Amino acid sequence: MKEIYKGYLLEEGIAEEDILILELDDDRNIAYRDPIVLGDYVRQYCAEKKKSYVFLDEIQKVYTIINPNLTEEKHVITGKEDKEVITFVDVVLGLSREDNIDQL
Repeated sequence: MKEIYKGYLLEEGIAEEDILILELDDDRNIAYRDPIVLGDYVRQYCAEKKKSYVFLDEIQKVYTIINPNLTEEKHVITGKEDKEVITFVDVVLGLSREDNIDQL
């Protein structure tokens, strides 16, 4: 589906550099399974663009971490009892508030 929609965007005149496809099941992208790293990367990629289209494939691969403010800024994977956590949902919600990012 992402390839079909990417083709549509290209046909509509969207520049390829304004389309970010990040496949989180690819070993080259494992760093982005950290929700903080993922959010930072997408924002940085899109920062200077008027409008960006972001496809996050296999988003469920993003792991849940304890809020880094509680762990001396370390990114620690959560245990069952941890309540103050950061997940991919936080990333998606945060990115949805960016005016220049359209998530798919």
